[in-house]
Amino acid sequence: MDKRISSLSIIIVICIFILNPITLFAEQIELPVTCIEASEPTQIHYGSHTDGCAFESQADLDRFEFQGTSGDQIRINVVSTSGHVDPSIELRAPGSITIGTMVCNNHLCSYSLDVTLPTTGTYTILIEDAGINETGSYTLQLEKLNPLSAVTHLDYDSPQAETFAPRTDIDFFTFSGMIGAQLRINGVSTSGHVDPTIEVRDPNGALLINGVLDGATCNNHLCNFSIDLPALTEAGIYSLIIYDGAINEIGDYQINLLCLAGPCDSNGDGIIDTPPPFISFVTPETEVFSHLVDADQYSINATADTVLRVNAVSTSGHVDPTIEIRDHNGILLVNGADDGASCNNHLCSYSFDLAISPTDAGLYSLVIYDLGTNESGNYQVSLWCVAGTCDSDADGTDDGDYTNLDYDIETTATLNPHVDGDMYRFSGTASDSIRINAVSTSGHVDPTIEVIDPTGTTLLDGIADGASCNNHGCSYRIDMDPLPLTGIYTLLVYDAATNESGSARIAIQCLSGVCSDLAEDYVGDNCINEPNGPLITDAGGNIQLDTDGDGIGNSCDPDFNNNGTVDPADFTQLKSLFGMLSTHEDLNGNGFVDPSDFTKLKKLFGFAPGPACPAL
Repeated sequence: MDKRISSLSIIIVICIFILNPITLFAEQIELPVTCIEASEPTQIHYGSHTDGCAFESQADLDRFEFQGTSGDQIRINVVSTSGHVDPSIELRAPGSITIGTMVCNNHLCSYSLDVTLPTTGTYTILIEDAGINETGSYTLQLEKLNPLSAVTHLDYDSPQAETFAPRTDIDFFTFSGMIGAQLRINGVSTSGHVDPTIEVRDPNGALLINGVLDGATCNNHLCNFSIDLPALTEAGIYSLIIYDGAINEIGDYQINLLCLAGPCDSNGDGIIDTPPPFISFVTPETEVFSHLVDADQYSINATADTVLRVNAVSTSGHVDPTIEIRDHNGILLVNGADDGASCNNHLCSYSFDLAISPTDAGLYSLVIYDLGTNESGNYQVSLWCVAGTCDSDADGTDDGDYTNLDYDIETTATLNPHVDGDMYRFSGTASDSIRINAVSTSGHVDPTIEVIDPTGTTLLDGIADGASCNNHGCSYRIDMDPLPLTGIYTLLVYDAATNESGSARIAIQCLSGVCSDLAEDYVGDNCINEPNGPLITDAGGNIQLDTDGDGIGNSCDPDFNNNGTVDPADFTQLKSLFGMLSTHEDLNGNGFVDPSDFTKLKKLFGFAPGPACPAL
């Protein structure tokens, strides 16, 4: 062989190991071992199980040998597979020193023997009927738990469908973990009476999750479980083993590993994974749980003083969509069924609101899954921005999914898919009296309306205020008399149960008052309560002046110290400049501080400044 080629091969192997160390664990091949009485002791290897072994006479004794290394953590699984055989084993270390025994005593009984090998050399397993009075068959399996020798690497949110065969089978996986990561493991039996049970060990071999003792198992036909690991305290490669709880059943199972919060490094390259895709305020998601243990994850850009609404509906089978939401620190804010963020019947649906305080703004995570992790099928989920700054993709620009609604002009709201909602804005003046008309025009849509005032306060709350109807072709009208504030109002229309698609006609009518239509000048302005440019310019000739550059125009920004709230300090600052020329403290744009500036401050006292209008 050309030495240059040999050297190059070594370099390539080393490079591959550095780039992807996970893939180079030696595969532990699971091969059956046939018992031949005349050639005992029978050689058995880690990962192997016996095939066709039996006590052919009541006094029969079978011998097996394997090579072990000091410190190996091994497990021997044994199950009686016929008659009333009571298999009894004895494990002997080199030098014929007994280091472990185990026996069971009933029809089709089974057990596991765990031992840490004390030395390197040849080990012997002796197995016989405990009472030396029964004949019949058994299965014996030898596995090495640690250090790892056979692995399939589990990527996050990549469900695995596998099989236990024979009964004594153990499947081995590894996964990557970073310090602080919050992980969840879902397991489900999908055939027979298999009871999937898991154990998890950290990179040092310490047992973190111990099967039945930690609730990481289930015990009935098509059973399932979910287990949340403690926040990881070690970085590296973790091991996971899964087996039938009583090692006496053959059948199929599914398993899935999720990273719910913290630094998620699925492939173990030391680089934190890209966050899940943003869920848009504009476009609902239509997805499928392809495995029973499947889950989908999304990111939410949660901006300060924003009110979000989450809607979910099952659209096939008996899927029970369930949602959890965590904040930017990984703290659980919405906990599925415990917080009403779940439903449990055919084609079920639900909605809930989430208010974001100024101190809680940041990147949130949303995970959605079937409630029992035992159904596959389709679902829809949508996220609405009901009030506040609506920037779902964190690009710094308001999503602006609004349509202007003019007085006495009918519009058609098309709600598709089921969880869709249409957002409208209209201009209102304090003391205006208006009427809202709604009618369902297709399908079985039950049009439901909410109206939110310029400060984000809900004035009309759907079903609770009679702004909804519930049958084919239904209609209603609601009077709002009078409007409390001057500014831009938001109108939200959706199906009452968010479980029907179709259309509805919506119109607002002016009963009395100014009732001016929404000027296009509002759109994109940096104040929501008045069109502050170009119809109104300040004394310096600037349009929509924003002296502190925070995106909120001076006209609605009396928060002079930029602490997020209009407070006494802002009042004191304005008072100190009364009657004087000013730019920053001049709220009405006439060039100096006068009584009208105090009026503007008073309206927002105790509240956050702004907000700005969206750019359509």
